[in-house]
Amino acid sequence: DIPFRSGAGGEIHSLYTTTFRMEQLLLTTTVADAFPPTLGHVVTGGKTSVLGFLAGCTVFFVLGLPIWLLSMVVPEWSLYATTVLGIFGIGKAVMRMIVFPGSSHRVQLDIEAEFARYSVRMLESGAGAVIDIASTILSSSKAIPPTTVVHNNGSTKRFGLGGDTNSSMWKRACSYRDRVLVVYASVLSSLLRDRTANANTSNFTSNPPTSLLGSDVGNLGRVTLSAQSDGRILLALLQKVLHLMKTLEDGLGPTNSLPDETIQETAKALLNSATELRDLLPSFKPQGGDDENGNESSHGGDAHAGNEDLEETSLDAVRQQLGQQGGSVLDTVKSGIEFVVSMLDPPLHTSIFGMDALRGCVLSRYKGARQLWVQRPKGGMIDAMHIPAILPDSELETSPGSRRRTNRKAVLYCNPNAGLIEVATGLSLAGGNVVPSSDETSPESWVDFYTQNGYDIYLFNYAGFGRSFGQSVCGVDSRIADYSSYGTGFLSRTYRILRSSLMGFKPAPDTLRADAAAVGRHIIHDMRVESLAIHGESIGGLAATGATRQLTMDGTTRNKIALLICDRTFCNLPAVAQRLLGRWSGTAVQMLEPLWNTDVAADYLAVPCPKVVANDAADMIVNDVSSLKSGVAFSTEIRKQQTTKGSGCILDSPMEYQLSEWENVGVLESNYLKPSMSISPPKWPRDRYVTLGEAFHFAACVRRIGKVATHSKNQISSGSEEEGVELSQTIFMNGMNESEEARKNLPKRQDQDLLSAWRALSCCDGLCGSPLGRSLNDCNDGTISWLCTTLTFGGQIVVEAAEKRLAAMEITSPDKKRIVVKPSDFDTRPNGYAKLEAADKMIFPIPIPEVVSKLDEMRKGQSAATNLVQRELEFCIGMLDYIITRLSSAQTSELYTTNSSLQLPCGAFKKLHCGHNNQFSAEERLRLQEILTKSSLLRGQSHV
Repeated sequence: DIPFRSGAGGEIHSLYTTTFRMEQLLLTTTVADAFPPTLGHVVTGGKTSVLGFLAGCTVFFVLGLPIWLLSMVVPEWSLYATTVLGIFGIGKAVMRMIVFPGSSHRVQLDIEAEFARYSVRMLESGAGAVIDIASTILSSSKAIPPTTVVHNNGSTKRFGLGGDTNSSMWKRACSYRDRVLVVYASVLSSLLRDRTANANTSNFTSNPPTSLLGSDVGNLGRVTLSAQSDGRILLALLQKVLHLMKTLEDGLGPTNSLPDETIQETAKALLNSATELRDLLPSFKPQGGDDENGNESSHGGDAHAGNEDLEETSLDAVRQQLGQQGGSVLDTVKSGIEFVVSMLDPPLHTSIFGMDALRGCVLSRYKGARQLWVQRPKGGMIDAMHIPAILPDSELETSPGSRRRTNRKAVLYCNPNAGLIEVATGLSLAGGNVVPSSDETSPESWVDFYTQNGYDIYLFNYAGFGRSFGQSVCGVDSRIADYSSYGTGFLSRTYRILRSSLMGFKPAPDTLRADAAAVGRHIIHDMRVESLAIHGESIGGLAATGATRQLTMDGTTRNKIALLICDRTFCNLPAVAQRLLGRWSGTAVQMLEPLWNTDVAADYLAVPCPKVVANDAADMIVNDVSSLKSGVAFSTEIRKQQTTKGSGCILDSPMEYQLSEWENVGVLESNYLKPSMSISPPKWPRDRYVTLGEAFHFAACVRRIGKVATHSKNQISSGSEEEGVELSQTIFMNGMNESEEARKNLPKRQDQDLLSAWRALSCCDGLCGSPLGRSLNDCNDGTISWLCTTLTFGGQIVVEAAEKRLAAMEITSPDKKRIVVKPSDFDTRPNGYAKLEAADKMIFPIPIPEVVSKLDEMRKGQSAATNLVQRELEFCIGMLDYIITRLSSAQTSELYTTNSSLQLPCGAFKKLHCGHNNQFSAEERLRLQEILTKSSLLRGQSHV
């Protein structure tokens, strides 16, 4: 403090105090500091604040004026009711858009635009390959020695090209011909109803995509007439290029049927046609698309036009740019309105490469693929695809009354919420079986995976997605209507928006289940499939479980269901919303759609057929606590399968644990705790299950140990980490690097035991994907979920490890149901993990028996630090010991044998490490193949 004299010095003191206080006020954190950058600029700038305030007043006036005028005509209560219903309806529409984005027209527009850009790139590359080989032939001499060229279909021919370089160029051109040019020519021929051209196209290659001739791939109803006209021009050029390539191939063949002059003329004509094709293709790019460099272009594909405008620096140019910036607000408002309107009433596609062309490209890549229409039980039709596997005749049978050779086993694939059958195999032309691949590559999609493993696969769009439609309020809402009379006026667009918004069909969880069940019945009854596996990914798991439950309750289809695969699925929708947006969102979902039944766990547990749940504990979309794995484990362990309602949702911790957390004391040291309260860990076999109270106490003990350990470490290292945020330095998954700061800030000797105890406890392997410490990110719910999943599904992993150990030792147990589990069977770390941790600074989860051994040794040491959490350590040791004893018991080894785990009420568990939207790894695909094999062996047995 600085002393000041009275009198004149008082003015200096007052000025200093005022300045100091103002500086403190300016440095004080306010709510505006937490705003996003866009709002931050509005509230921190004087001019922007005034403009923002005026804009808010204007919006309020514009919205409030109609209501004020209506209040003079209608009663006040009706205005309030209309406002509430309007907000409620908007909320329902927004939630439905988030839950079912695949039903949004905007998603389809984005898919069409991306497919158009991809198609143009592929055709340009194909045209370039043809130009290269034509130019090479024109520059070659007349005397050309023959060269052997191997085609994509495996056949070999001798061509007069000469040299390895020319041979590779011809092979590259043939590859583009078979995979790109022929595919697009066949698709356009089918879409434009040019059957003669389609038949002629099949003569240009040894691998014609004949599956399109009998399939309803679309009628180009959503494409403008000018785009269809451009498509006919493109088709004519493609056919011309293919015809000239065929002529040139015959002339360069071993017979040399054409003279050199004719070959030169044909090559010149081919060069001109391919050049014309390449020059035409940029006009097919969607407006506002990306150029080859990824930059946005609005000059019809001319990437240089925009650069010339940027080079103008004259005064008029600057004034023009300022004028454009002045109208940017209005342009932003207009673009926002156009975006919303396009979602409600999408415009016609201006390129021939729309959803119909994409659908045709999917079918053209697989031999025998075809499109099907399946009748919905409550009105409407379902758009489906059948893609058969390539099998020998010995594994096929002829259906009664039909010449079609059918496969005995098939897979019904249920799409995720943003999935459509048109993109089920990706937007690329990779994969398929029409053109054999010379190299061994991993499957590009689930279609390739199942067809390569001998399964036919059926894909379908839910009603309201793509071309599938259902019963609307006023009759059938056809999504495949004829758009020849598509009006662009205000009244026409308003009519379509009102019709689709108020009377159109809206997808719901029950409609997804009904659609999947309808397709399943069609596959079994009409397609004569004897063994059907149903695979549901993400929200497709909701449809898959519901359909499987319905089909297994029907006596005519019960024994036909071989396997249910729930792939990265949630247990219920409110649980997912709570983990993504907050606790309020779960209540909002239930209020906006009170009739929705999204309880996937209930359907899964009720299914009697073999089943498997696959989950990635690090999934960024479906949180591990809200996953189907956790919901099934919680309902099985805590609620004894009596109910699944609310599984995966946020749980309220008991008041005694909240008070101990607030007092920052041990879980049994709170002043508000009842004196009679005493919880002891469960004992096996006396306690067959863990109670909710024991699970909460275990979670509180783990959290308390982590808080005290982190607080001790922070005091030593003088770190800035707050007390209670105990996960940053101790949680490591497989392949995650250890923090360098954690190694530098070594604690003092007296706290080594406590920190070592926490490190071992936080890295405790739960056998189902994540260590114990990571579960604390979701508070007590995460720890309870970790405990339930370990007890429910951990036995499968342990028993499988014991069987592998016995098989490696070539030991056959005389009684397979009496496999003895050893502590080493809990260890999921790879061989040589110690070297990996030392060299790469990697930390792997520690097996539970090793964690118990370390904790018990530290507890017996009676150090001052561990005495602070003595009771918590004892309870954690008791709970972990219960896990070991229960999973190692003879009852568990008998229950979780390899051949019966699929038929248990909780099913089999498959641990993933691929995220939410990625394909399975090679190891995960191999594991799925084993499950498919086991399920086929189990089919026909009585369901448990």
